[in-house]
Amino acid sequence: VIAAAGIFASHYLNMPVLDGVASIAIGILLAGVAVALIYESRGLLIGEGLDPVTAKAIREMTQQDDAVVSASLPLSMYLGPEEVLLVLDVHFQPQLPADQLSRAVIRIEGAIRERYERIQRIYIEAHEAAAEVSDSAVFALHKK
Repeated sequence: VIAAAGIFASHYLNMPVLDGVASIAIGILLAGVAVALIYESRGLLIGEGLDPVTAKAIREMTQQDDAVVSASLPLSMYLGPEEVLLVLDVHFQPQLPADQLSRAVIRIEGAIRERYERIQRIYIEAHEAAAEVSDSAVFALHKK
């Protein structure tokens, strides 16, 4: 439309400069579209994650489970436009039996999937919460 308007105006008004102005306007439009595309796709190219509000909500949902002592903010990454990978670091009650731990993980995953349909790949790293947390205790828990 810009090119057609520029060519028409340059012939109708006998001003060839208007064709050049239309070309410059097209260049500016294309540059603007390129910047918009860069802005929109940049996050997907470098591994954009969930927004901070959603991450905090997921953490709070996780911490509401009776078997959970604490949970860190989740790590996440979009794998596609409708698919999100979520990794949770969760500290569970000390000496929690394996069957109860398994049920707690299933409950947490189910609650997240129910509320956030895009999140289908959920990995929960389970730790036993230490009564007294120190740097060496945390390191020992992570080595297990």
